[in-house]
Amino acid sequence: MTFRNVHVSQFSLEAVSTRFYANGRQQCHIRVKILKQGINVSTGMLNTVPLTQQERKTVTTALFSSSLNYEDLPMPPGWEINKKRNEYEMGIINQRREQNLTKWFRPKDILNEEECTNKPCLPVSNEQKIQAEMENILTETVIKQGNNVPEIINVYIIASTTGIQRIMAKATLDVSDGNQISPVTFTTNMNVGVNVFNSTVNLEAITPFSIQPNMLSYSSQTIQNIEEQISKWVKYHQNITLFRWVLPYNLKIMEMSDGHLGVFYRLGSTHENNLFMTRGYFLRPGNYSLHARQVRDPKGCIWQYKYFININSNEIAVSLLHFKGCAWPSGYYTGQRRLSFVDNFGNHQSFLFTPEDNGRKISVNRSN
Repeated sequence: MTFRNVHVSQFSLEAVSTRFYANGRQQCHIRVKILKQGINVSTGMLNTVPLTQQERKTVTTALFSSSLNYEDLPMPPGWEINKKRNEYEMGIINQRREQNLTKWFRPKDILNEEECTNKPCLPVSNEQKIQAEMENILTETVIKQGNNVPEIINVYIIASTTGIQRIMAKATLDVSDGNQISPVTFTTNMNVGVNVFNSTVNLEAITPFSIQPNMLSYSSQTIQNIEEQISKWVKYHQNITLFRWVLPYNLKIMEMSDGHLGVFYRLGSTHENNLFMTRGYFLRPGNYSLHARQVRDPKGCIWQYKYFININSNEIAVSLLHFKGCAWPSGYYTGQRRLSFVDNFGNHQSFLFTPEDNGRKISVNRSN
């Protein structure tokens, strides 16, 4: 199909949302609308001229400017544009939204590993299902036909610096004055003949959201609690407690840079009248089959016990063993466990988990 008098009759942009986090990951969704039209040489009718793939590739955004040097119009410092949607959620966290908490449960004694292998030990929330479906929706719409319906090109802005910026769109499009086609750079802040393009959006990149320890929903659940009178003077008491911290506002762990699994302290007392030992096992999201007694543990003290744990993507946990009446023969040590991750809005979060009271409690603090 051949066209003459090819021109741009509509060129504008709109923001799906105008506020986003300046974390260098979260995107702000911009829709750029372009309608290119021309006279169909065969019919003499005014028709839509579809954008070429090369024209679509040139569609971008820039800091608002009245400069006529269209080719060199930049984005604001610390801001850049992506052409593809990434995995992080858009918009701002709704801090008034109720959390959708999932209760922990301990499998019955007859539960075996296979029961947790093929399906989650905890149900998936409705919101998680909806979110998974939303992420699969195709966001780009291409209009091929029509005389007055613009094509929509989706672009995505990310920022690593905060501030409010006025943004316009630009693109290099093939147009003609008669029959000669040539590329021309257009912006949404210019006049072309009788057409006036004056479309801009004000975007605000705000300080990344930081989860504070008091925002975490804390819970503890006894997994095992058993005691036995060994002799007239000696009583053994074994307790396993799961401490769980749930992220607020339906946030979840997306990308983890630190947070090694396993034991991070062995503490207790060797005092004859107050023998006890504690051990903390750090758990990040996943399914686990754990044992109360490990390979190097004193077999005369710790009773063997197998249990299963499911940690959701919005949770962190520590499994604490507390045994009274016995002490570690050796190998006492303590330390902190650091967890660093990126949440589903692209914000970096970091916490320190530290044993207190000889390992019988766990404190959580922010970490840089």
